Amino acid sequence: MRRRWTITLLLTPLLLAVVALAVYRCHSVPLSQCSEVYQRYHDTPGIQASFIKDKQINDTITADMTILVAEDSTSYVWLLKDLGYSDDLIEFYMFVSFSDEDNRFTGKYNNSVIADFPQKRTVILFDSQNETDKTAILEENLKESLKIKT
Repeated sequence: MRRRWTITLLLTPLLLAVVALAVYRCHSVPLSQCSEVYQRYHDTPGIQASFIKDKQINDTITADMTILVAEDSTSYVWLLKDLGYSDDLIEFYMFVSFSDEDNRFTGKYNNSVIADFPQKRTVILFDSQNETDKTAILEENLKESLKIKT
């Protein structure tokens, strides 16, 4: 009886680790298939990075999304500087971060559409191979009709 309990106690953590690994692997995209921005920030201290492949944007558009959330204001400022934002723009973002939480600023970043949410310290990049889809995503963001939950 004692031997059975010993074996059970020794195998339980191993079984939990195998289950956790299986769940993790089932819901993740291989790093090589993630965006370059995700690959750059996924292990950055102070930044929580997520990647969603083929996120449904509306009835006809899907895009890869990279979501970067800074854990604090210092990390957010660092992230914006690292993305190449000017000091004046960063100062403006920090000023408006005290206003409406749904404030967003959109534009193009490299070959992506980008949406910044200063109060939420969040940057979201949308990647699509189709230029028409990118334009539609940008316009929807400008109209704030994309309901992005961060």
